[in-house]
Amino acid sequence: MKNPIAIVLFLLVVMTAIASLGAFEIKPLSFISVNNGSNRFLAFHSKMVERHYNLSTYSKNWKIIASIDEPMPARTKLLIQVSSKKGTSLGIVDLSDGTPKNVVIGNCKVVETDQNISCTVISGTRLGRTVTLNLREW
Repeated sequence: MKNPIAIVLFLLVVMTAIASLGAFEIKPLSFISVNNGSNRFLAFHSKMVERHYNLSTYSKNWKIIASIDEPMPARTKLLIQVSSKKGTSLGIVDLSDGTPKNVVIGNCKVVETDQNISCTVISGTRLGRTVTLNLREW
């Protein structure tokens, strides 16, 4: 028969080792990329920019937030529309003032590929902006 004292000591050592690791948290894996693997793309004057994005998240409540690198000058606009099969697109969103805006919201775990992004810069001068898409939980 095995030694019960050795078994108890072994269990105490294992429990102490586990307790010393402390608490840890597993966060959902979330990923968004536009065309080349980045989450950014350029939008230029007088040109409709068509891009596609891929998204993967194990979060049940998520949103895609779009932003530009700097506000648009007066009397110019940058409009974006992001489609989604599993989430809800918020339609055409004006990013001109430079503040990040929600463009898609979702409430299920999802993997989406080759979803469409349409972006238009309305301006009397030649200018462009970098558009960034971020995936967040809500």
